[in-house]
Amino acid sequence: MGFAMLASAVLTLLSVFIHNFHLLIAVSFVKGAILSGVTAVALAYLSEEVSLNALGLAISLYLSGNAIGGMAGRIVVMLIAGWANWRWAAAFVGVSSLILGLFFMKRLPASKHFMPLPVNIGQKWQQMGIFFRQPVIVFIYLAAFLLMGGFVSIYNYTGFHLEEPPFSLPHYVIACIFLMYTLGVSGTMVAGRLSDKIAPAKLIRFFIPATAVGLLLMLISQLVVFIGGLGIFTFSFFGTHTLASRIVSQEAKEGKSSATSLYWLFYYAGSAIIGTATGVVLTGWGWATFIFSLLLLVIAGFLLVFRAGRE
Repeated sequence: MGFAMLASAVLTLLSVFIHNFHLLIAVSFVKGAILSGVTAVALAYLSEEVSLNALGLAISLYLSGNAIGGMAGRIVVMLIAGWANWRWAAAFVGVSSLILGLFFMKRLPASKHFMPLPVNIGQKWQQMGIFFRQPVIVFIYLAAFLLMGGFVSIYNYTGFHLEEPPFSLPHYVIACIFLMYTLGVSGTMVAGRLSDKIAPAKLIRFFIPATAVGLLLMLISQLVVFIGGLGIFTFSFFGTHTLASRIVSQEAKEGKSSATSLYWLFYYAGSAIIGTATGVVLTGWGWATFIFSLLLLVIAGFLLVFRAGRE
């Protein structure tokens, strides 16, 4: 995890000096692959090192960190890029990530329950194949693909919508919408604590419909209502993500790192594929059609999770 954090920080700093678009995309691709060394391992680390009674809280704290990082990154980058340019923003992210990566490596407790084993690629593929034969895990993977795609779509394109009439907001005000990630932190904490008392498979069925309510409120062209809808959507999504992560972690009796890495694969594949495709929808058919397309994703995700809970 430490190597992944430091390497991604160096690549971010390197991107500041790149002027070829295709090379910039290639470096970003490599950085994304390296960062999987954090996302694929962190939940497995927590599952091995943290007591089961506190696992829900531990996962929610980890995902809260994701939310805070996402919020801080988006706000700072948008402000710096608006006032200067994206290269200064990338430099800030690279330097701060390098400092945090060094702090992480110095302070993270060593594993006490990890059992090192020889890496066998064939065995890993076989293990992943076993997960794909477990309906509960497969349904959660697919739901993560759809719901993360919807979440990223909202935060990718809401800024463009708020720049246009009837809102017509300046960039430094639009940057403040990412403060909604603080509600995402609340969502992870609430879901994490509740999941220590209520089965995550049951609890998640209440969080997903709430994301649909948030989306519907974002159809209303009144700023207070719109921001309220965004808050409900963000709170509910992060709660859903926390619960889905815990379900996968609990269902995978062996090979937890493989199970969580597949979860993150589907999660970020939804971010990339759906996050791009919905931009085409917004450009071609407008905000209302864009929101209704996301509602379809949420409904499909709910049906998958509902089916998972019956297995």
